[in-house]
Amino acid sequence: PVQRDPIELTNIRWLLHREHLSARFGVTKLAIVNDFQAAALGAINEPYEHLKVLNPVTPDDGPIVVAGAGTGLGMAWLASRDQHELPQATEGGHMDFAPNGADQLALYRALAGRFGHVSYERLLSGDGLLDTYRHIAGDSARAGTPADIATLADRSDHAAVEALRRFVAVFAAYAGNLALAFNPGGGIYLCGGL
Repeated sequence: PVQRDPIELTNIRWLLHREHLSARFGVTKLAIVNDFQAAALGAINEPYEHLKVLNPVTPDDGPIVVAGAGTGLGMAWLASRDQHELPQATEGGHMDFAPNGADQLALYRALAGRFGHVSYERLLSGDGLLDTYRHIAGDSARAGTPADIATLADRSDHAAVEALRRFVAVFAAYAGNLALAFNPGGGIYLCGGL
C-alpha cells in the first residue's frame, strides 16, 4: 500500500518520502503508485504485436488482470481499458497457496514447516523458485539464483527442469484462479522478472 508516508517497500527495504521525491525532481504534483498499478498501465498500452499471446481470443471491454512474478508476486486489475482511473493495486500474491497433487503438497508441507503461512508468492517469486529447486534437489542443489536454475535447466539438470515445471504449473493455476475471480474479458497479462 502506498497511502502512508514514508512508504516502505515490501520486498526491498527502501523508504520513499513524498516530500523528498518532490523536491529532488522539482515536481509540484506527485502520485506514487504501487508497482503493479504501473505494470498494469504498461501492459495494456503495450502494442499487441509485442505481446506473447498464450491464449488467442478477441478481448472484450471487461476487466483486465495483470500478475507478475519477480522479487515477489504482484497483481493489479482494471475494470476496463478506458484508463479514467488508476488500476486497482492488490496484495493478491499473498493469497493462500492451494497445492494440487502429491508433489505440490509435499512442497507445501516443507514450506509450511519453515515459514508457517504459504502464499502463492512463497512459490511464485525468485526466492520461491529457489525454495522449490532446493526442495527437489536436496543435498545436491547447485543453484544459488533463479538464473542459475535456468542455466542448469538448459543443460537438462533434472532438479532444475522439475523446479521450472512446477513453477509454471503453480503460476498457471494461480492465473486460472484469477480468471475465475475476475472474469477478465479484457485479458490476463503475465509479466515480471521471472
